[in-house]
Parts: sequence; structure tokens; C-alpha cells
Amino acid sequence: MEQFVEKLQEEVELYLQKNGGRLNDNPAKTKNGIFLLEDIFRRLKSFVVEEYEFKSTEEEIKFFKEHKPGLFSNLIFYRKVNNLEMNRPTGGKRVRQEYFRKELENINDYFNKNRDFYHYYRSGNTFMDEVFFLRGQNPEVLLNLETFYFERDPLFSTNCDFKVAKILANDMLESYIREELDKLEDKDYGLKSLFQPKQKLTWTGNKADLIELIYALIEAKVFNHGKASLKEVVCYFENVFNIELGTNPSRTFIELCLRKIQTAFINRLQDLLLKRMEKENKKKDKK
Repeated sequence: MEQFVEKLQEEVELYLQKNGGRLNDNPAKTKNGIFLLEDIFRRLKSFVVEEYEFKSTEEEIKFFKEHKPGLFSNLIFYRKVNNLEMNRPTGGKRVRQEYFRKELENINDYFNKNRDFYHYYRSGNTFMDEVFFLRGQNPEVLLNLETFYFERDPLFSTNCDFKVAKILANDMLESYIREELDKLEDKDYGLKSLFQPKQKLTWTGNKADLIELIYALIEAKVFNHGKASLKEVVCYFENVFNIELGTNPSRTFIELCLRKIQTAFINRLQDLLLKRMEKENKKKDKK
């Protein structure tokens, strides 16, 4: 199971890395992403329902709590972005701002309706996992079922796997919407011109790796005594390293959180640096 899911995740990550830029500027890119994610989801369902038998309750819980929602959340997000952009009003600035703020209210409403489950999931609790993430469990203990609950496939669904996927998708969607509102309010107008280095170097590595590094540096509070915003740091790195990280780096960060090895790039940097230090120490010993 782990290998099959990892293969699908790699396909998603590869697509997002190549096409993770401004979704609203390229409707075809969004639709292609939907087609890819729908195909991946069909393959995942076919594998679970027709080919695979879970070896333990722990494995089944992990699949429906982590693997399935992690993949499905991207499909929910892409579909929602497509709908948002297809229905984006053509009126003035205030009309468009109100449109996006209404979507933020919808996200907040979903949170309020599922507040208890949010707290359970975000806190890393496990005591209700068998009820929430095993198939065939009695749903009566749940306070709020999804409206389509009885239409779902019982062989490929549990009481709460969709809720987790929706939470993850809403995180990405909220970041996307706030970025759009920032652009409408011109909050980052001219930011890039403030961060022009004397000489540019081009980042030729993975975009996701750079975002992983940026978030680590922000958490370490090494810029402006910890007062620099994510947007400011991203703009600076884009200019210094001659790269576009897209309008929604926080979405990429959420995807990093879902990886099996969350800090893969930083781990690799540490290994490489330690090897370099070891070589230097050997040189000193020879002297």
C-alpha cells in the first residue's frame, strides 16, 4: 500500500512542481490538473476496492486518515479554484473583493459546523480513530455528517475521511483566496522592486525545496528579528534567485507537510554539510 500511494503522490508532486504557478492565469492548467487528479483518484479507488486487502486496522486507519485525504484534498482544491475562477465577477474591485470574502465566510462556516472534529484532528488525537477512519462503523456518534453521506461508496469511504480532505483543501483554498485579496488590495505592489540584489543567481533546484528552506528560515526568525512576513521573504528570494514561486507558496508548504519525509531537502542539506565538515576535519588531521 505504501509503495502504491507513494507512486501516486510522486505523480501529483511532479505535476504541482511543473504547474504550481498562477492557476487563475491559466484555466487549461487547472482543468488538466483536475483530469490528472481524477485519474489518480480512480486508480486509488480501484486498487483499494478490487485488489488490496488491508493487513491491519492500523493500516486501514492510516490510509483513510492520511493517504486518501492527502490525495483527495488536491482534487477538491483544484475543482474549487476552477469554479471560483469560472464564476469570478467582472465588476469593479469591490465586487471582486466581496466575492472572495464570501468564499472565506463559507470556509469559516464549515469550520464552525465541524469545530469538534477540527480540534480532534488538529490536536493529533487518536482515541476515536476506529469510529472515524474504519469502514462500516456506526455514524450515529457523529454530530455532523456530510450531506452526501449515504451516497458514498462504503468500500472506499469512512465516516470522516472526506472531512479531513475538506480541511486540507480549505487550508489551501483559504491561502489562495487571501492571495487574490492581497492582489486586489495592492498590498504587495512594488514589493519586488524593494528587493533587487546587485547580481542575480538562478535557483536551479526544486521549487518545493526552496519553499521548504524559506519556511525553515522564517521559523528560525533570522530576517528582521523575526518580523519579516512570508510574502516579503518569498519576494526577496524570487528576486535574488531569479525564480517564480507562484502566488500560493503556503499551498506548497501544506503539500510538504503531507509528504512521508516532510523535511527531505533540509535533511539532505544537513547530510551534505556534515560530509563537507568531515572532509575538512580529515584535512586538518593530515596536517
